[in-house]
Amino acid sequence: NLGIESGLITSFGADDVNIGGIAGNNYGTIESSYSKATIAGSGTNNGGIVGRNHIGATIRYSYFSGDITTRHSGGLVGLNGGTIDNSYATATITGYNNMGGLVNINSGGTITNSYSASRLYQFNSTTPQTDSTQYVGAFIGNRTGGIYSNNFYDKTLAGTLLAYPTGNMSPTTDDAN
Repeated sequence: NLGIESGLITSFGADDVNIGGIAGNNYGTIESSYSKATIAGSGTNNGGIVGRNHIGATIRYSYFSGDITTRHSGGLVGLNGGTIDNSYATATITGYNNMGGLVNINSGGTITNSYSASRLYQFNSTTPQTDSTQYVGAFIGNRTGGIYSNNFYDKTLAGTLLAYPTGNMSPTTDDAN
C-alpha cells in the first residue's frame, strides 16, 4: 500500500528507460497503491505506476491520476509483460508517439477488470504521426499477444482524443478486450 499525492518525476536522457510514478521496474506485486505525480522527460517505457511490469509481476487495485508528458507512455504501465488486475488510469498524456491510456505496450501480459479514462494528446512538430510505426490507443497503444477480460475505455470521462498536427488515434472501445 503506497500513495504518492504529488511530485515531479523527470527523465531527460533519450536512453532512460522504465520510468514510473511508483517504480521503474516491477518484479513483484504492487497492490492497493496510487500515484498522482507528474512524469516528464524523453525516455521510454514510462508509466503512471510502473515503467515496466515484468513477466510474473502483478499490479492490482491500483490507479494513476496525474499528468505524463513524454514519449512511449502508458497511463498505468509503459511496458507490460505481467498481470494487471482491477486497476485504472485517469491520466492526461501528452506525447509525440506510442501512447496508451492504460498501457503503452502489452507484450503477452494479462489485463483484467481494468479501465482507462485517460486523455491523450499527440503532437509532433516535425513529422505528422500517420505512419504505422506510431501506436496510440485509448486503452493499449500496441499489443502483441496477451489475455484480456472485462476491460474498457471510458470515452465519456476522458473526452475526445486529440492529435497535433495529425494522428492515427481512434476513440473506440474495441482495443480494451
